[in-house]
Amino acid sequence: MKYTSTFQIDCGVTHGFGIKYPENYERLDFIESETEIEAFKGAYQIATHHARDHLSNPNTDFTTVTLKSLRDSTGKLIPQEPLASKLGILLREGQIFVQCSLLEHLLDLVKDK
Repeated sequence: MKYTSTFQIDCGVTHGFGIKYPENYERLDFIESETEIEAFKGAYQIATHHARDHLSNPNTDFTTVTLKSLRDSTGKLIPQEPLASKLGILLREGQIFVQCSLLEHLLDLVKDK
């Protein structure tokens, strides 16, 4: 089954010259999965990837990715709380979130070299 995940990404963006500006936008991603729990795990992995792949917000020094919604192919909203409790994933305001700090971004740069 195909699932649609909507993420809110709070990050930073730069137009060059070493200056970062805050940015906040929504992004859709699609997940192929047999079960709701597998789709939820996939959404968590995508959120983690987005958190690592974006610059941190200069106002908070974090990149924060929140799963706003997860829907199946019929458009049915998949509730996050029961799935998160089964997997031991923390929620904020009933939604999963992943944060990556400025320090984590810097450590990733060093690790990749």
